[in-house]
Amino acid sequence: MRSHHLHVLGQANAHINAFEKDGLGHVDKVVDVQVRLAEIAGTPITCKRGCHGCCYQLVAATYAEGLAIARYLFAVRGATKELVDAIFDAAKSQEASDKTKWYESRTPCTFLDEKTKNCTIYPVRPSACRSYLVTSDPAICYGPPDVDATVINHIPSSLAAVKAAVAFDEAMKPMTGVSGMFRVFNTLPEAVLFGIGLIVNGLQSRKQEEFEKVTSREQLRDATPNLLAGDEASGIDYSSEELKHYVEVILTAADKPDFLQAVLDAARKKHPPAGPGGDAAEEPSAADRGPTS
Repeated sequence: MRSHHLHVLGQANAHINAFEKDGLGHVDKVVDVQVRLAEIAGTPITCKRGCHGCCYQLVAATYAEGLAIARYLFAVRGATKELVDAIFDAAKSQEASDKTKWYESRTPCTFLDEKTKNCTIYPVRPSACRSYLVTSDPAICYGPPDVDATVINHIPSSLAAVKAAVAFDEAMKPMTGVSGMFRVFNTLPEAVLFGIGLIVNGLQSRKQEEFEKVTSREQLRDATPNLLAGDEASGIDYSSEELKHYVEVILTAADKPDFLQAVLDAARKKHPPAGPGGDAAEEPSAADRGPTS
């Protein structure tokens, strides 16, 4: 049953639909290129339905993703008081934690169904969840935080997510009167609470000055395209020419089918299948992959 709250979205529903179809859909296309290349290289994605080791991590999401999830909760799942309270509690707990401490606490994501081990917001899950795919033993995902799983490179999908958030922000600006609202990253619970607040209180409930106070908190950052500037904490040199080339290839392949085919053909030449049997079997698309469904 659709919530009576959703009438406040009005024309925004069309923009949210476009964000889900074109924005998050593009993230899926980007990840799908990486999934296919990993299969050809002999290091296929090992995530399967029912895996949920990654559902105990701190997840970042843009406020654009938060609003899409909030709408889904009202329209499909039902945004009950108990659920909103749980999201609020998770947001408060994560604000006082960090990535390692949160993982060690083994606190599941608010949106994980602990009985079925499935994601209850799977169709609108954030890009961070769509792109977190591993090629290592899935058991590692349930182990100690100092033992790293082998995860596919997140930079291409992060850039696709940024592009989607920026486009959505521009589309929504005439309706909200606020610039930069939806291109901000926060923890997943905080982003969803922000979306719930907009639906309940109205799209113009956040004035520019009020929004700037909210987004000045340390855990927030603007989703800008400059993700290749470097990351001292991870030790990854995102400015390297090799990585820039990899990112460009992946993003271009996701947009141009002919170029994608050329990339896949080149990968097959570099990694010929072992023994008879021809090419590796087709993998499911990225939209159907992930820890849960």
